[in-house]
Amino acid sequence: MERLSMLIEQKVQSGVWKGVKASRGGPFISHLKNADDLLLLGKATETQLEVMMDSLQLFCDASGQKVNKAKSPIFLSPNVPTARARQLSSTCQIPLATDMGKYLGIKLVQGRVTRSSFADIVEKVNKKFTGWKAKSLCRATLVQSLTSAIPQYKMQTMALPAAVCSEVDKMNRKFLWGDRAEQKKGLPC
Repeated sequence: MERLSMLIEQKVQSGVWKGVKASRGGPFISHLKNADDLLLLGKATETQLEVMMDSLQLFCDASGQKVNKAKSPIFLSPNVPTARARQLSSTCQIPLATDMGKYLGIKLVQGRVTRSSFADIVEKVNKKFTGWKAKSLCRATLVQSLTSAIPQYKMQTMALPAAVCSEVDKMNRKFLWGDRAEQKKGLPC
């Protein structure tokens, strides 16, 4: 994979491979790799597709490895017309994907971050509380150690909306101090 990275960098420096920007002021990105996973990034043109496919073929010839095209979807920006997307997919014989899916539990292409983006966190916290027996466990310790850890992984890549934080806090308080129907007790542990 290191050899492929060097090959891509050479093509980027020579101006043949045109990377993409993740944001207006950000740097151009041509590829991302993690272990044996590889994400190639470039403009949605036939010329760029040829450059990418040629680079992969050079690497495959040198290393003896092969690209499994059935497991390697091509994803194009929603701004690319559908006809062009199909044409590019057909040219390289790689299936067209409408969604990049998740990698290590995080969506690869994230639109605007909203409350629904974190519905799974609220659901996980709620499931934890449902499964715990409040009277037999130290509730304060559970809230501090377990439910506060659930959102941490996603928070490494994006900020949680205030509404999600408030909802998790509300569930924590409800579990910690009990429902209004119950009589208020002292500190629950």
